[in-house]
Amino acid sequence: MQFAVTFRHMEPTEALKAYARERMERVRKYLPDPISCHVVLSTERHNHRIDVTFQLHNGLAVAGHEITENMYSSIDLCIAKIERQVRKYKGKLEGMRARPHHVVALPWSHSIVSEAFGANGETPTNGVATEHHDAGPAPEFKVVKTEKFHAQPMSVEAAIVQLNLMHEPFLVFCHDTDGRVAVVFTHDAVVRAAVAWALGTDPEIYRHVEVANCSLTTVGVVAGVRRLVRTNERAHLEGLALEP
Repeated sequence: MQFAVTFRHMEPTEALKAYARERMERVRKYLPDPISCHVVLSTERHNHRIDVTFQLHNGLAVAGHEITENMYSSIDLCIAKIERQVRKYKGKLEGMRARPHHVVALPWSHSIVSEAFGANGETPTNGVATEHHDAGPAPEFKVVKTEKFHAQPMSVEAAIVQLNLMHEPFLVFCHDTDGRVAVVFTHDAVVRAAVAWALGTDPEIYRHVEVANCSLTTVGVVAGVRRLVRTNERAHLEGLALEP
């Protein structure tokens, strides 16, 4: 396994590098044939942060981070967190095969804007033009942040496992069967907001939308009109032994 340590905003030391390597070896025994491990150690004022990423042979990644006032404590807590996760999913990780070499990830990006819905209290119209006697200025959206990444082809089950192993709020991936782009979330607030957007209702209505655990929801735009294609679909869970 390739091992690399990056120091940011701090003096590099062999003692920290050796300690990090020794701790990473604790997790390695739970991972099926890891390819590499990258550790980033950084400081900002009194905060000592560690970011760890393990790359596995089957294309999945295991990641974690921790922040304390002591780098050694951050390393210990981060590894303990990762170890709990990989032990939980050890069986699933061993059963996942490597992706074929000809399968290519899809470049993707998403942007965070300062306002998700219409300005001045306007209600979305679901793509249908409406008349306004006193039309105000068109709403302006400011892009706060844009992230670029690659949507890896995988099954829904593999995407859920990957999401939990990365400790991220969402994961964009491609269905390994038909190449459709999909997103899985760790919470349902975004899904409820997307349903409200697709239905063209007031943004506050999302609080009353029910989303079943581990369900699939699909929204889109067809011929300029927002559509709610499906919601609360759980057919993909049939036959799976899910933990409570």
